[in-house]
Amino acid sequence: ISIGKGVSVEIDAYKDRKFAGTVTAVNPALDPTSRSAVVEAAIENAGNALRPGMFATARITKQGGNAGFFVPRSAVYNDQSTQSYRVFIVQDGLAKLRVVQLGTEEGDTFQIINGVNADETVATSNLQQLFEGAKVEIIAQ
Repeated sequence: ISIGKGVSVEIDAYKDRKFAGTVTAVNPALDPTSRSAVVEAAIENAGNALRPGMFATARITKQGGNAGFFVPRSAVYNDQSTQSYRVFIVQDGLAKLRVVQLGTEEGDTFQIINGVNADETVATSNLQQLFEGAKVEIIAQ
């Protein structure tokens, strides 16, 4: 994330409308638990539609093509306590929990852009039974 990157913002009060802007400041300090950082952006506010106290979801445009890969939405766990997204990968027959950074959403899938390599296997079923170190058998479908 760097100054000048594009930002797309969705406001809860305006479900059918997106607002554009650019990143104006990035705090270089990452939260060690969630690996998140504070980012400021200037958002276009034509017609003064945006008001203090409104809730928004912002997505920073990733330049340079479609990096990452897509997994089913059901494979991604939103950990509210750490404000992070996680998936289980299968490594040597065992489940390993990984914190991931999500990119875009397409239908019922999320793009993973950081935290898992494309050659690793992401668990997509029976997730409620998985935990760190659980034995996993991969069944081809």
